[in-house]
Amino acid sequence: MSKNRIFFLYWLAVFFSVMGDSIIGYALGIWIYEATRSVTFYTLFPILTIIPIFLVSPFIGVIMDRYQIKSVIAFSFIASSFFTILTYYFILQGFSALWWLAIMICLSAVFSCALYPALSLLIANLVDEDYISRASALFGLTFSAPSLLAPIISGILLAGLPISKVVFLSMLIEALGAVIVVIMLFLPIVIDKSKLREGGLSFIEDLKAVINYIRNRQGLIQFMVILNIIAFCLEMLEASAVPFFIEITSKAGMSLILTMVGIGSVSGGLLMTIIPGPKRRIISILLLYILVGAQICLAGIYRIPLIIGALCVSGYFILDVILSLTQAVYQTKVDKKFLGRFISIDNTLSVGIILLSYLFVGPIIDRIITPLSRLFFGVSGTVPGTRLLWLMIGGTIIVCAIIGYNLRDLRKMDDPSTDPR
Repeated sequence: MSKNRIFFLYWLAVFFSVMGDSIIGYALGIWIYEATRSVTFYTLFPILTIIPIFLVSPFIGVIMDRYQIKSVIAFSFIASSFFTILTYYFILQGFSALWWLAIMICLSAVFSCALYPALSLLIANLVDEDYISRASALFGLTFSAPSLLAPIISGILLAGLPISKVVFLSMLIEALGAVIVVIMLFLPIVIDKSKLREGGLSFIEDLKAVINYIRNRQGLIQFMVILNIIAFCLEMLEASAVPFFIEITSKAGMSLILTMVGIGSVSGGLLMTIIPGPKRRIISILLLYILVGAQICLAGIYRIPLIIGALCVSGYFILDVILSLTQAVYQTKVDKKFLGRFISIDNTLSVGIILLSYLFVGPIIDRIITPLSRLFFGVSGTVPGTRLLWLMIGGTIIVCAIIGYNLRDLRKMDDPSTDPR
């Protein structure tokens, strides 16, 4: 079996796992809200999946670089599935306390977070150079497709089935991935870790090694800084989107816009699985971000839901293309012996940015942006404040992309001579 096919089977297994987890997550969220009628409890449980990932991710990368990838993936599947089964058992027993559910969600998130860097490492070690962009697009679809399909599937299932059966069906989806992973354990896939890292280092020394590796590469640091600033802006955009859509349209209209956004995102990933992608990935990413920033500014100017919906679809289509290109950059520009730790550090930063954006977006809109819109435009309220915020976000993204384009070390990363392999 070719290495490309082996990667595809692993991708399929991870996709089934993420899809099953996503359906369970959305279904449990609805179930919790219906049981408690508390928005606080409803928003608390998603945070419980983010915080463990933020705390554990740096060490997951060290584990990925120390041990065989297929063994780590198998352990992650088994441990995550175990806690899913426990969740199903507790629901069947009619446990009414939510503390046990919080513990199960935290533990399941801890063990499943290894799948993100594992899939990225598989791309670097199994996929041919000519197919890296397409494999990176599949990587993006692993997470964008479930975010579109899981709410729809869980909503349909909960309409006619009790929560226990919804969780059981989700377990069956995860079981498909587990079966694939168990089969892959018996295939001769070996990555010699002795060639990819220095022996005898402790966990902390391994982390210091990758930090020193990043510090010695100015172009990579510049790329990460620009992407994380833009990511923070985009997370604030997403956090403010739902209240904004509720104000300018109906709940049905909001659902339609969010569904269109999901379709746009998945379409971008599907496109990148078909085409090889540009050779100058860094420049392409920066130019695409300028286009995204301009579309966000237009969405802040117009108040017509149809125009805003079309801009959102186009914007998320481009963002998924950018995600595929970014993963391809990491696969080709980061030394393989550091890649697992690097991806985990990057994932830690991404999760931290999500937490920060949700903590700050409300106070920023209520206490800074809305008073500014009242001062300069003579109007107040959520809609004017959000529109001004979106104009500032779009402008910040454009400025960051232009700055990145003018950084020599960052542009040099497009030179094939800088590839570590």
